Amino acid sequence: MNGTGYKMLSEGYAEAHDKLRDFVNAWGQIEFNSRDYYVNNTWNAALAERQDIARKIKEIDEYLTTIRTSIEDQNIERTRK
Repeated sequence: MNGTGYKMLSEGYAEAHDKLRDFVNAWGQIEFNSRDYYVNNTWNAALAERQDIARKIKEIDEYLTTIRTSIEDQNIERTRK
């Protein structure tokens, strides 16, 4: 009530979610190979860092999914009344 409208919220979060998926696709295209880290013996650290980033991306994806579902559920409930 008196807040941001359904369309603006829905489209805003959908666009953010789409951009996140674009990022995930681009991130997945980056060559990540242990041979690039053997000189400094930093493969394990690089792998752990990349896994940490993957967890954070998953958290953002889950957040966006939750928000979008909530927006949709509220809209369905609103239109039933």
